[in-house]
Amino acid sequence: MHRRVTHISLSKIPSKDEVRIDLSILEKGVWPQLTSLDLSNLYLVQADVAVISRGDWPSLTKLDLHNNCESVTHLIRADWPHLRHLNLSYNGIGNKGLAVLSTAHWPLLESLHLRDPKGWDIAADQLIKGSWPSLKTLDLRGGYRVGPTVAASLTGANWPWLEKLDLHIYGMFSNEFCKEIAKGNWPNLQTLYIQTGTFTVNCAEARSCLQTRWPKATICIW
Repeated sequence: MHRRVTHISLSKIPSKDEVRIDLSILEKGVWPQLTSLDLSNLYLVQADVAVISRGDWPSLTKLDLHNNCESVTHLIRADWPHLRHLNLSYNGIGNKGLAVLSTAHWPLLESLHLRDPKGWDIAADQLIKGSWPSLKTLDLRGGYRVGPTVAASLTGANWPWLEKLDLHIYGMFSNEFCKEIAKGNWPNLQTLYIQTGTFTVNCAEARSCLQTRWPKATICIW
């Protein structure tokens, strides 16, 4: 029976008072056709992550682990050569976890969601070390330190197919930042969202600068 399963969803409405879900079945089962796994909102602990990392899912393409714990970064050791979509948002991932994540090698990864890390001093430039040549969507909203210097680093990332980039640069938005982002070699960029967290900047001027660089893209700054 397990051999025919293609999708598994164990996600639930967050509630730390509920009985924990036993994930051992995922480790013991044989799932050669499993392509999508949703384990969001489960408050996973490190032991759970260890179980998941040992799962034999050679066909896995989509994994949703949002709203769990920073230990999910240990999953980079998992052998999922076909992984295309990964959601690690709301896991309180800090600089150490981000550094670990950047060593992952998922050549087919197309979307990576990393919203709301731990604290407000996360060095997003570590992500340029990641080997994700097929990346199309990168969500970095909430808590990342994305000033002009880091922006310059991000533009050097090897993401030739990037189509959508979401940034939250609270308190660090400036014309200099826009000029650095405009250097990005992302010919396929279709959408750029920038949340500034401030009303002291001229969004129209900044949008014009970026729209000149990517005339066909949707540029949203607020």
